[in-house]
Amino acid sequence: MKVRHMLLSLIIVVAMATSGLAVPTQITVHVKSKDAKFMGTSMGGAQITIKDVQTGKILAKGETAGGTGSTARIMDTPASRGVPLSDDSDAKLTAIIDIDKPTLIEVTAYGPLGSLKSANRVSATQWVVPGKHIAKGDAWLMEGMPLTYASQNLRGRGKVRFAGQSYFKDDGSRTDGAGDGKQRLREQDEDGLDAELLYAPIFASRFLEKIPERDVYLAMVQAYNDWLADYCSIAPDRLIGNALMPMSGIDDAVAELERAHSLGFRSVHLLMQPNGGNNPTPDDDRFWEKALELGIALSPHMSFAGQMNIGGPRHDTSQWPPEAGMTQHAGGGCANTMAQLIVNGTFERFPELRFYFAEINAAIFPAAMYYMDRDYLEYNSWFQLDLPKLPSQYLRDHGLYGMIREPLAVAIGQALPHEMPLELFWWGSDFPHSVGTFPHSRKYLEETFGELDPELRHTLLLGNAAEHLGLDLDADITETPA
Repeated sequence: MKVRHMLLSLIIVVAMATSGLAVPTQITVHVKSKDAKFMGTSMGGAQITIKDVQTGKILAKGETAGGTGSTARIMDTPASRGVPLSDDSDAKLTAIIDIDKPTLIEVTAYGPLGSLKSANRVSATQWVVPGKHIAKGDAWLMEGMPLTYASQNLRGRGKVRFAGQSYFKDDGSRTDGAGDGKQRLREQDEDGLDAELLYAPIFASRFLEKIPERDVYLAMVQAYNDWLADYCSIAPDRLIGNALMPMSGIDDAVAELERAHSLGFRSVHLLMQPNGGNNPTPDDDRFWEKALELGIALSPHMSFAGQMNIGGPRHDTSQWPPEAGMTQHAGGGCANTMAQLIVNGTFERFPELRFYFAEINAAIFPAAMYYMDRDYLEYNSWFQLDLPKLPSQYLRDHGLYGMIREPLAVAIGQALPHEMPLELFWWGSDFPHSVGTFPHSRKYLEETFGELDPELRHTLLLGNAAEHLGLDLDADITETPA
């Protein structure tokens, strides 16, 4: 059997410290062949190396041994309801490492050792906390990406867990935020909400981009959008899908934008520039023009593209592009994205273009605007960039911004309304993520927004969302099915 790719499953079992500050922590590693069973003794096993990422120190080393596992359990039975693939009899390496603080480890597997001509090497990183048991939980793994646990992004009404979280409850039912459309509507009712703009899971958007084959990648993006359209179909006025845009070139982006519109989407989610890269190009204008023509909203998560080409953190700043100088102290995120578009002249060509950035850590927004203006003015004798208005004005004219559980941002807006323009914001619960307000959103809104002017409160909670997405606030909403 030729082995091309393997999956690493890290199971961490805690042992009590016997002396000193270091805690002996047990780590169990299984290596699963792609589309096959575990790499056991009959295949020569796999060589496992566990090292401290920060120091490079080898913490443990050995080979997996044991059986390849149950064919019925691994190959014939669909994975569901959080049932683990492995049991105690399956091939594994069990190691004890001594750590006295949270440690980022890298586990590397090389095998099968019994057939080196078809051997491959894969690795995964994982934070390990002394004394913390993270043996169970769902995880995502795609080619070219390390194992990543479904962690604080599935908090719901429970406690924040950075690993060991599952899409299922102990009784087999779906956990908060991981069910079907009916469950989502019931959760809205419980939280006192009418509608939500639904973003792609962070896992999906980050992992899909590592698929090397364009056709496969594009098919995955389209499959997600098809699924999302079906998920929202039970109540499209309340479950408002945000279609994922591909990063495989301008032709694919424009085609998927048109397809998303035909599927009924009101909004799309960008990860990079429409051309698929980090920097704006003239081709992007085709996408912006089509989005305005279709009347479809542009709603990235925190930002899109925005990585500044500065050659490294200590690179000679004389080589920086203007957008890097403008955002040197602005904190990244949507400031970087907007700076790229400002310098590119995108907003002069498309003055009606406006974005909604859903999660920006709202309390730092006034600082970002201040630093972008200051750095533009102070450094422009070098960059010689002639803008028709200050960077902060572009952010005011061409952006709406998300606010979650951030009473500090509201307090800043009350004290400094010009520097912190609350009328540009749109509150969201961020359900089911860790910093969200579910299931107590109504209580939070009353505590945080209760003293605001009613018109401003309406803008924050309803008006901006309705304007951006083209919603009719006077229309009846779909009732939750029984």
